[in-house]
Amino acid sequence: MDYPVDQIDDIGFQLDYKDYKLKNTSPLEHFHNAHEIAFFMKADIQVFIKDRHYNIKDGDMLFIKEYEIHRILYPSNSQYARYVINFKNKFILNIIKALGIRDLWENILRSSNIKVETDLRQKYEIINILDNILNLKQNPVCTKDSLHHADIKLYLARLVIYIIKLQEKGFRPATLNKTDMLIKKIVGYIDVRYMEEIGLDILQNEFHLNKYYISHVFRKVTGFSVVEYTQNRRVIEAQKMLRETSKKIIDICYDCGFNNIQHFCRVFKKISKITPGKYRKG
Repeated sequence: MDYPVDQIDDIGFQLDYKDYKLKNTSPLEHFHNAHEIAFFMKADIQVFIKDRHYNIKDGDMLFIKEYEIHRILYPSNSQYARYVINFKNKFILNIIKALGIRDLWENILRSSNIKVETDLRQKYEIINILDNILNLKQNPVCTKDSLHHADIKLYLARLVIYIIKLQEKGFRPATLNKTDMLIKKIVGYIDVRYMEEIGLDILQNEFHLNKYYISHVFRKVTGFSVVEYTQNRRVIEAQKMLRETSKKIIDICYDCGFNNIQHFCRVFKKISKITPGKYRKG
């Protein structure tokens, strides 16, 4: 559904298009240090983002903020067609400011992850924008030509404006049921206390529910075990510290809730596909 962090290009932007029949596809779970816009032309998939579950159908569009853990469940033997854009905030920020929509953009970043549904007219207007970007990206001079970069930013800004308009016009968050509310609270607890010891016994005491029930519903709704989600959350923070601070790796290990450096390095490499040291070097 999107790119590993190291495949987002030097200008902080990437676009991918795929149209194929899904085979026996395993669930995909990951995060990245860039925002993501995914537009689905043909899909019938389940997506879990941070603390919410979404049913994705033809014509749906998702905006996923940077570092949001998401998991996608694909049904086998179904047709699947989608565009995915990944972009760093810095790539679009200047043009957002110039257009005078920085406040609206920041509202998007503060809000929950956004799903919008499109009608037939909207669908083809969005596809037209995406095809224009794709054509620009496939042009061999694109990586060197600042005018091509400006064109891409203009089309991306149009897409952002489209998302804002569709959200304001028709999007309303779905009402959460009791189980969804529990998952939202547990995810919120882990997000705030990832640097502390977290386990089923602790969650049982915090939420006054049987730990086996918590384990069952958390995996059923999110697709992650509590341990898997916690590890992903800790690695997100470790990545930020490795990139944005000069802290020693061993200090980052303990600051993010790991209790020994060997375990930290093993989990970090499993999730990031690279060691902490190599990640820091870029």
